[in-house]
Amino acid sequence: TSVLAGQRTADEALRILRYQLDRLLPGDEPAVGRPQPRQER
Repeated sequence: TSVLAGQRTADEALRILRYQLDRLLPGDEPAVGRPQPRQER
């Protein structure tokens, strides 16, 4: 049961991190792997 508890804790931590990232970053752009739409070449 310890491993399952750790897995649930990890899922909660990831959920909180993704929630905070959605608050910080614009939600319509993926945070990783895409350049900011502000700069156009």
